[in-house]
Amino acid sequence: MRTVVLTNPRRWWPTFAAALVLLAAPAAAQTGEVVPLGQVRTANGHVQRPGPANAALPLAHQVVVLHRVGQDHAGPIDSVRTDAAGAYYFTYKTSGAPDAVYFASTRFAGIAYFTAPFQTPHVSGADADIVVFDTASTGITLRLAGRHVVVGAPGADGVRTVAEVFDLGNDSNKTLITRDSLTPLWTAPLPAGAISPAVDGGDVAPGAVSFDDNEIRMFAPVSPGVRQLAVSYGMPADAFPLRLALPTGAAALEVLLEEPTATPVLDGLAQQASVTAQGRAFKRYLAQNVPAGSVLRIDV
Repeated sequence: MRTVVLTNPRRWWPTFAAALVLLAAPAAAQTGEVVPLGQVRTANGHVQRPGPANAALPLAHQVVVLHRVGQDHAGPIDSVRTDAAGAYYFTYKTSGAPDAVYFASTRFAGIAYFTAPFQTPHVSGADADIVVFDTASTGITLRLAGRHVVVGAPGADGVRTVAEVFDLGNDSNKTLITRDSLTPLWTAPLPAGAISPAVDGGDVAPGAVSFDDNEIRMFAPVSPGVRQLAVSYGMPADAFPLRLALPTGAAALEVLLEEPTATPVLDGLAQQASVTAQGRAFKRYLAQNVPAGSVLRIDV
């Protein structure tokens, strides 16, 4: 199981747009940036942990690893230790596939914390900082800050692709971890009859999620803040009207429907301006403070 936490506040995938990307272009590059080969770049950041009153405390002598991920190959390319002020510094040169991304990581209390991909040749400050946390396996309840549901038009076989993004909020000052390898950190119902459910995008690695007994089971650690779990699956024609359970409710619910005649049914759900993704139009609906035990029904 990978123990990976993305700590940089910039998302690799935007909120509802994450689900649109899952549905419309699952193979899209994560950043879309093409970097010139042989470009000399730098990254200068700090490794910190929360102290009293959440003051940032530097971590000295912490190993920081520089990574490169591209279509040709992926792996670490350099490592350094932080100085007394918790600072690290890399100078590196771009190479190989032009769509490769570069980022830094460090490991603390058994958890790997990563920056977001470095977007510019010289990265410093918040874009390069890494915040690590103590861990806890009890006493923290994840909050469903948002749920985003996208239902595509049927394919030739009548199957509709459904993409969902769950915004999981950890309001504590510790990284929540599982108490053992068999107990998931968080679960959500998976519709009966879902075809080939998979993790695709978001902040959670595919190896940290299983799909068993009509349930999404996540084992990945969740650091303070909001992390996104993105999944997609197919639903056959006879599964509609589709019913999606919201056992814990949601602070915000967003529904995107590609079919012009499709309709979502849930108290408090209001239609918004339509959105488009790669030439495909989606009707958009929003609801706030959805009560626990609600059921979203999608008629087609």
